[in-house]
Amino acid sequence: MTAERPPGAAPAAVAVLAGPVAHPAVVALAETPQRTYVVLIGEAAETGVLPGFPYGGSGELLTVDLDRCADERQRACADALHSSGSEPAVLTLRRHPGALVVVRRRTARTAEAVVRDGTRLAVTAAGPAPAGRRELRLLASLLHGWLAEGLPVEALRSVRFLGARHGPGQGSPAGDARFRIRSFRRRASLGLSEA
Repeated sequence: MTAERPPGAAPAAVAVLAGPVAHPAVVALAETPQRTYVVLIGEAAETGVLPGFPYGGSGELLTVDLDRCADERQRACADALHSSGSEPAVLTLRRHPGALVVVRRRTARTAEAVVRDGTRLAVTAAGPAPAGRRELRLLASLLHGWLAEGLPVEALRSVRFLGARHGPGQGSPAGDARFRIRSFRRRASLGLSEA
């Protein structure tokens, strides 16, 4: 929440799912310079694939953990990808043309996100411990839903997953996972030519 808002004030905008949620939902607060958005993300069990409902209930989102999902069909159909591997996110996005966004861990506390249009984001864990696989998966889902709603990812300044843990078996006193987000002015070259 921003410091300008009085304690207890509601966020300026709320995203609510139109249909029933088949999986437990995670609540995230996404901050931009203008307002705070509440985002709901459907979540499945701890697997390499996350079917979610991050925007308007318009369908399932397939988020794939490249480190854990060996099924190439799921990788090829993924809407969003995340990984802790060493390959740059730009190269991962080139190899998976169906994905709109890739989130790749760089260090214990940092990650990079690359969007299909070449937008690059630097992501830093702001909590007491590094984010785990679950938080990277939720972040990839949130970014995809944000883009699907037509909102500019360049406007994101921070994301806070309420009740999410920090890393494997760790938790903060408030139980929240937080990320600071900064966009790069220079877009990533995806090596794609215009038709």
